Amino acid sequence: MLLGASVYGLGNLLAPFARVACRTADEGCSPADQIATVGGVLDVVITIPGILFFIISVFVLSGAMARITEWHDMAGPTRQLGIVFIALLVATAVASLIDATGLMNRVLASFGAAGIAGLAWHIAPSSPVSSTAG
Repeated sequence: MLLGASVYGLGNLLAPFARVACRTADEGCSPADQIATVGGVLDVVITIPGILFFIISVFVLSGAMARITEWHDMAGPTRQLGIVFIALLVATAVASLIDATGLMNRVLASFGAAGIAGLAWHIAPSSPVSSTAG
């Protein structure tokens, strides 16, 4: 549920509606201009809680994995995903001081998506499901 409410779940679902008029990285675009549209407001309202939901979900999942024998080996890497994600989030905040926020936003988004994909790949069944022709 937390992952679904995160920036990777709900954020991606609402992305087509969260178009911003301009980006603060664009010359002449102020933060007020960026949130002047419904899309800009949606972006602000979804992103911060969505990132927090993702971080919480990673650590909740890691704790649950640690308690289940079959998943125990994935608890550490899942926890590490959360720690690195937090470090990248801090780096994104620092990057705003040198006008590299756009780059770090993309690195942060890509890292989180890759972490979800890596976990999905690991838990996917190792043998394909066969279908029978009738």
